Amino acid sequence: MNHVSTVLAYFGPEVQLPVISLVGSIVGLVMMAGAFPFRLAKERIRRWKAVASSRGSRT
Repeated sequence: MNHVSTVLAYFGPEVQLPVISLVGSIVGLVMMAGAFPFRLAKERIRRWKAVASSRGSRT
């Protein structure tokens, strides 16, 4: 005899609040910092790619 049991999960505010708090903190930090960190990261990635491609062309 097989018994099929279902689990009913309730995802209420007590589960969602920590996630929403984390997302809100990240968004707040991004808003305070502005676009500068993104421009800085973009420039560093661009430089890293240029260095990587120049090293690859030597061999």
